[in-house]
Amino acid sequence: MGMVGCYDAHFYCDCCNEFSQVAQVETHEEAIEAAQKGNGGWLFRADGVILCETCKDIKNPILIPENKREGSVWNWKIAEAQEQSHE
Repeated sequence: MGMVGCYDAHFYCDCCNEFSQVAQVETHEEAIEAAQKGNGGWLFRADGVILCETCKDIKNPILIPENKREGSVWNWKIAEAQEQSHE
């Protein structure tokens, strides 16, 4: 007897902290593929940086410091600057 499980993958943009969720995928590769196709197409760079559909078009995006990324604890001044750059 076998058991197949699915999981939800959460992604945060390393530039503006935008959130994306991919539901019910079985592998890491499927999660990345779904995120790249959905939500306007997120960019997963070879250096590990993840950019949302808006930030991927910025020529030299300012990245949130690594220790401030992914969710609840991050620098609001950088977030405000990123919002202004999107306007």
